[in-house]
Amino acid sequence: MPKAKKKRNQTGHQKQVNAQQNNEFLNKLRNSFKTIVGEDVFKFIPSNDYKLLIYGRARPIIAVSEKGQSIPPKIIEAIQLLINFYIKKEMMPAEFSLKPISIIDFYTTGLTFSTYCTYLENNDIKYKNADQVKTLISNSNLELNKQFDILYDKLVLRLFPFLIQTTNSFWEGYFSYRFNISNSEDVVGLQYQVVVKQHELEKRQFLLSDSVRPAFRIGWTFKDNAFEWISLLPSELGIKSLPEDQQIPVYIQSHAIQRIFERLDCIHRYVLISSIYLSIGKCVCIKDRGKFIIEFVILDVKVGYLSAVMSEGKLVIRTFLFLTFNGTPEGKRLEEFIGLKALDTKYLKMDKLSSFMTGKLKENDELRAIFEKADCLHLVELYDKLDKFSEVHPDHSPVEMLTRYLETEK
Repeated sequence: MPKAKKKRNQTGHQKQVNAQQNNEFLNKLRNSFKTIVGEDVFKFIPSNDYKLLIYGRARPIIAVSEKGQSIPPKIIEAIQLLINFYIKKEMMPAEFSLKPISIIDFYTTGLTFSTYCTYLENNDIKYKNADQVKTLISNSNLELNKQFDILYDKLVLRLFPFLIQTTNSFWEGYFSYRFNISNSEDVVGLQYQVVVKQHELEKRQFLLSDSVRPAFRIGWTFKDNAFEWISLLPSELGIKSLPEDQQIPVYIQSHAIQRIFERLDCIHRYVLISSIYLSIGKCVCIKDRGKFIIEFVILDVKVGYLSAVMSEGKLVIRTFLFLTFNGTPEGKRLEEFIGLKALDTKYLKMDKLSSFMTGKLKENDELRAIFEKADCLHLVELYDKLDKFSEVHPDHSPVEMLTRYLETEK
């Protein structure tokens, strides 16, 4: 008897929870759609139809693994967090609503009302204000097909590149994404699914400097759910001893990745990873005594070089050289013009990008002239361009130390 009583209590509690959730959904639906349309549509809808709205509501966008893959749950959970962050923050275009509204609200409320409107039209159901409801929805461009196109374009063109950039990793794996619309018996109402596909990384050993070292092959995924490894042609590297059409795979060592993170210390890591791929694809290369020095670019601004060698027909990136380093063309000019040595660069805090993320350098005419002569001025101007991608460390500014250094050299 006690067990049966407990069961009835649990059932009653669940009904109460469901009723509360339904009421919260309807209130949100009413407020959000009033924001979109500019009028309280609920006053025209009979209360008996509220059940239809609840039954046909659009469910949250969820991340699921590609069929046949076993992606660890923690990865799916992390991707789900990224999706939730994006759809709550990203707003729909102003032309589709009277007031700004987030993607998540537009998705859950607009698609629910569109589904309801389609139900009214297809079943020729009419009540006192049915035509007025349909007119309000149609005038707000919320028909089911139009809404799907708006959401699809907004999410595919913005969400998928965001996910690709934040989840791809040369040493952990690559991920691509596609949409699926679920309307199964297990889930009431429409539900968009972000289907996650994992592409395996490739790691191999290379004999470099008389020792065997690992490196990861560089590839990338794209918003159309495609994946490709990046390769270069001999002409892009200035190699004349190989056939012109030979594809040269590109690999990168962990050491190089770590140096990029250390020396470009004020840029988010996911921006740096994608910039590695983009810089190799653009491939502006200098051949220097058996090494290949490839420009490393962020937002079309050169910040240094990827130093690579050929091994077993592959290009292996071994390290990263910041723009002011002595081994770079710019570093050699700085040494020539002001006598800047390797230890000086480190002592003056000029070996990291964060040192240049300050307006002080821009205000010093003498330093600007030196950097311009050494073709490093864009590091100074990078401050404005990279502001939203960087974490500024004004205490790292080398202005005062550089000024004293120049006085000593004079």
